[in-house]
Amino acid sequence: MLWVAFLQYVPAGVTEHWAVNGHPREARVVSPLVSKGAPVVICFHGGGGQAYFAVDEYAIHKNWPEALVYYAQGLPGRGGFTTWSRADLPFFDELRRDAIHRRGADPSHLFVMGYSTGANFAGDLWGLRGSQIAGFAFVSGGRFESSWPHRPVYLSYGESEPEAPRLRALGKRLKAFGQTSVNPRAGAHTYPQSQNNSLAEFFKHRQGLASTPKPL
Repeated sequence: MLWVAFLQYVPAGVTEHWAVNGHPREARVVSPLVSKGAPVVICFHGGGGQAYFAVDEYAIHKNWPEALVYYAQGLPGRGGFTTWSRADLPFFDELRRDAIHRRGADPSHLFVMGYSTGANFAGDLWGLRGSQIAGFAFVSGGRFESSWPHRPVYLSYGESEPEAPRLRALGKRLKAFGQTSVNPRAGAHTYPQSQNNSLAEFFKHRQGLASTPKPL
């Protein structure tokens, strides 16, 4: 019975499709009743993850129902596991265009979050598209250079995960940089659903506080 219930389970939102440089891409999109003027969050799952399951795992839409949320789907990388790289930059651009131009969302309140390899890609976006993004959430990953635009950042990592020393040092650098919430947690490299609400609250309370991102 549990297996049947699992097969029948459908997460919130709709799976939507785009052609990006001739390649099919998709994301699970959860929209508020009125998307015009809504804040935007674009989420990138970890290596081997799926957008379909990230909807409930990250639950941004549940903790911030006013937001337009894209749970983006990565492509298979080495070994067949889904992952992210700088080659996905045009996909981010397409999702941003969709949010702003098709749905009328607010370009000055566009946030990005990622877990593991998704967090590392979010860091790449800070360096490459930082002027277009209002804030970031890094979970068990992330990158940062002091030459990048000042942006608020939420950082979470497990104290016993392999990357903990690097992420602890990253947290110290980010704290010296500006508006940062560093959230170490017990445990290893797993997604901390217990922090979903605090992550969403961090984004909510940063609306309009960062320098206004540039429009397209």
